[in-house]
Amino acid sequence: TFPSLPIKYFTLENKCTEKLATILCSQLISKDYKCIFSNHSGCALSNIKTHDKDITVERTMPRPDILFHNNEKKELFIIEGKIEKDIKSGLTQLNDAHLDRFIILIKSAYPECTIKKGLCITIDSIENIQKYQSLEYPVVFALDSNGIYYSIL
Repeated sequence: TFPSLPIKYFTLENKCTEKLATILCSQLISKDYKCIFSNHSGCALSNIKTHDKDITVERTMPRPDILFHNNEKKELFIIEGKIEKDIKSGLTQLNDAHLDRFIILIKSAYPECTIKKGLCITIDSIENIQKYQSLEYPVVFALDSNGIYYSIL
């Protein structure tokens, strides 16, 4: 016999969420950057993909939402996803002190790379993106409630 399935298998999102923005960002970023780690709001935690192996990230370790690698530029890009009202906490989560154990892991796998950081946000309207140009870490990707996105990578 087959197990019984729930009547409602999944729920469609009816609002713009951090998860939607980070998943879209990880799929749409420039061909020069490869997503080597993702943590989409707790639903899909991956390992860090390296040149020759995967590195497991402890579930209790503070970690960003996305990690990109650009082999040509020898660059790692740490991305934290947030909804617009929580941008300030995203900036705090990007600090080296918060991510110290994660940074040690990626530096051991990619010692030749420099590390950059940025935000992936959901915003009411892309037309308002300019008000975030002077943040400590740049907004590298934004998705608005109409499905319009902005990307600098």
